[in-house]
Amino acid sequence: MNSSPGANCAIGAVEVPAAPTTTSLTVTQDAVAGDDVSLSSTVSPAAPGTVSWSDNGSITPLNSTPVTPNASGVATFDIPAGLAAGSHSIVAYFTPANPHNYEASASAAQTFLLEPKETGACAQPGSDGRRPAPAEGCIMKRALHAEWTKLRTDTSNIWLLIGTVVLTVAIGAGVAATTKCPSASCGQDAARLSLTGTMAGQVVIAIVAVLAVGTEYSTGMIRTTFSALPRRNEVLAAKAVVLTVVTIVAGAASVLGSVLAGQLLLPDNGFTAQHGYAALLSLADGPTLRAAAGSVIYLTLIALLSLGIVTAVRSSAAAIGIVLALLFVFPVVAHVVSNPYWQRHLKQVAPMSAGLAVQATIDVSKLPIGPWQGVGVVALWAAAMLLTGGTPPA
Repeated sequence: MNSSPGANCAIGAVEVPAAPTTTSLTVTQDAVAGDDVSLSSTVSPAAPGTVSWSDNGSITPLNSTPVTPNASGVATFDIPAGLAAGSHSIVAYFTPANPHNYEASASAAQTFLLEPKETGACAQPGSDGRRPAPAEGCIMKRALHAEWTKLRTDTSNIWLLIGTVVLTVAIGAGVAATTKCPSASCGQDAARLSLTGTMAGQVVIAIVAVLAVGTEYSTGMIRTTFSALPRRNEVLAAKAVVLTVVTIVAGAASVLGSVLAGQLLLPDNGFTAQHGYAALLSLADGPTLRAAAGSVIYLTLIALLSLGIVTAVRSSAAAIGIVLALLFVFPVVAHVVSNPYWQRHLKQVAPMSAGLAVQATIDVSKLPIGPWQGVGVVALWAAAMLLTGGTPPA
């Protein structure tokens, strides 16, 4: 009689099921493109079979020949040099030699960052002869390389940024197409109407900023980040710089698209020179230029505010909830409050109410806060959140 663990045999009318197995995975961290990356997996119990490894869900294993674990159930494999720089999610798969005796198993995904290979002065070999020397002047360059690589290799970020542009322009165009100005006294702010989509675009921008950190905490990749760059403030600064650049690009595209849509659609609805709109949404007009540029700055500050919040709370869901509360609960409270004094002050300190004052081009003196003062309020919010996020936990 076969008495091996999990032998699939009949003892009378009883069939013994295959024994379950578990597979763990360890990945060498802190690697640079061009280095070998070492993988080590342990199968428990030590069962006969083979182990293969997959990268980012590919059906083609990294190892062309499956590796047989040793007597302790340990299988190792060095990924040859040539693995592309960027984020990699590795999974180990155990295939038993006899599926009647043992079940197959897979490890949890292990995510690590393969940093781009550096050149020039920063590429001088370190004491181990392999890693670039951590020269002080190269630390931020390395951090910026890493953060840019992580952002651009995650396609969800690209789609979210494209979504920001499309959503912002679409809502602005919709408002411009449906708003009428039948007379010179209609009192509509053409710039603010066209830029209405900024209120929706800021939500998507906030999500991009939150995921820039929240995803790392949820996958455990943040340990790799801090292993390569132990200084928390430098990591945050690098993320802030990369996020600022991509937000400015997405924000500028959103705002310019919204302004163009307004220029095309509003004249058909009565926004003409006869009704007081001679230089309709011309960027040569000072107030219009301020509204457009201020909107881009506002979106960038919202991204930085969101980055600071998620770094502090370390949870994507919690951070998004806090950001949305800051943006949208303040205006609701201000609307509910009946006291004009408190209503005005709530609008002056609320990030969205204060920040979007920069879009106003008419009746500016009637605003609760001046256009650039409102942007300053959002900047203070962003600075406070980044300072909080950059403070190491107790």
